[in-house]
Amino acid sequence: MDVDIHPDNFKIARDPDSVNILLPRHRSLYDFTAFQPLHHDFVNNRIMILAGQNLFVGKLNMALRSYGGFVFLREDSCLTCENHPQAFLDKDFYFKNVLPLYLKQQVFCSSPEKHDLMIFLEYEKDTRTGKNNGGRSKTGELRQINWAMIKLLYDLARANNIKAYITPVNIGFSKIPDAPFTVHPPGPGSTTRALRYFFEQRFVYHKYPKYAGIHKQARVREVSRYGKPELLSDMDFPSLRAFKRYAEDFRARMGGLETVFPIHLICKAMGQHEIIHLKTLDDKLFHFHEHFKKENVRFVDVEDSRGNVLPIEELAKKTVDHLNATPDPHAGGPGRGGRMFSLKKNYLQSHDLKLQIWYANNILHFDKKADDFYV
Repeated sequence: MDVDIHPDNFKIARDPDSVNILLPRHRSLYDFTAFQPLHHDFVNNRIMILAGQNLFVGKLNMALRSYGGFVFLREDSCLTCENHPQAFLDKDFYFKNVLPLYLKQQVFCSSPEKHDLMIFLEYEKDTRTGKNNGGRSKTGELRQINWAMIKLLYDLARANNIKAYITPVNIGFSKIPDAPFTVHPPGPGSTTRALRYFFEQRFVYHKYPKYAGIHKQARVREVSRYGKPELLSDMDFPSLRAFKRYAEDFRARMGGLETVFPIHLICKAMGQHEIIHLKTLDDKLFHFHEHFKKENVRFVDVEDSRGNVLPIEELAKKTVDHLNATPDPHAGGPGRGGRMFSLKKNYLQSHDLKLQIWYANNILHFDKKADDFYV
């Protein structure tokens, strides 16, 4: 995996008495397995991650705990057996009474020198149950931020008289190796959904690294971008509405840190079309490129040294080669022999419309006006 991280943009003062809270965007298992060690090596070696109990299994458990991962209990229908009683405490009691004490001990009062805390607070509504759940985005879109958890961290910092900085982070990938899992979830059966965790972990920690070691073209580029840190503990929130509005604003700043690779721009330009002429694609690419440049969007592998968009033939070939350099089809992944895109004479064809839309949705928030963004 090629890495592009910018610690110089991380302006938090190294105050040993402060807690630095990092809130990254969440789309893939690679978010924390890539960002956590990078932050540890390049920015601050004292980093902890708060994650749901469903991730503390198998090799994921080893990866999380090796950098100070600790568990947040949450309801998870994928791991709940039908007709069996819940083993956990009442959720409201846990959130109001147990979790604050847990965070206080683990983060805010853990040692003389405080850790950086990484926590993924995006959530979306489960279309099957109607409940708001955390986890990775199934659509690729930027999601809501859990304002209640921000309030909990704010209250803990104020109650313990500890300075707490909060920083948006965006972890961008030139390709998400496990994207087929994200856009092709299996059926609602509990057994199948539970097995999905096993297959994902096997793919992330065994199959893909082994394949990438043989096929160098399967490498993934990762760009971590930090936003401007803010001293959360010194802010004034007169009402719950103020916390909600702050979470909405934080979400917008997180989205503004997005890195646009050729795959995002091409899928955006293709729209709902599974096959498109390169001349038409070139015209659309130019339009979106100029629009995003006005929004100060960061591009990687899209422009030449003068800031002009690369020729469409080069971008299309780069995207096709990059996406198709992947292991054989796996559970829930695309068909056509694992090929996601094909480049024919004067045409680019997608073999997976869901995947195409998922990548396009990664940058969907750049299109929306501020008034529409929080709907």
